[in-house]
Order: sequence, then structure tokens, then C-alpha cells
Amino acid sequence: MTEKENIEALADIFETDASSLTKETILKDIGWDSMTMLSVMALSKAHGKNLNGDQVRALVTVGDLLAYL
Repeated sequence: MTEKENIEALADIFETDASSLTKETILKDIGWDSMTMLSVMALSKAHGKNLNGDQVRALVTVGDLLAYL
């Protein structure tokens, strides 16, 4: 997936408009919680990658998250 496609997928997970997401967007500001964590872990698995709990807890920004996708 391209970065744009990943941002669109994240926008769906966070139920927000993709145009409002930048690499600097703070995850907690857009509803980062246990449910979105699980959805992000599923998205990373769909990319053939597995995020572990420590990696997920270390994510702060959308850019941090995109680096794992």
C-alpha cells in the first residue's frame, strides 16, 4: 500500500477525514484507545508485519505508525 492508502485506512480506523491526518498528528488526539490499537495491529498483520504490545505502546504519532506499515 502507498502512504496515502495507509493514511486512508487509518482515517477509517479513527473515524476521521484522511485530509486531517499528517505524520505529526498525535494519536491520542484522534482517539487512540484499546480498540483502535487492535485495529492497527490487524492492519499491520494484513501488511505481513506483526506489531507487539511494546511497539504499539511506543507509538505517539501517525508518522510513527506509518513507519510500521
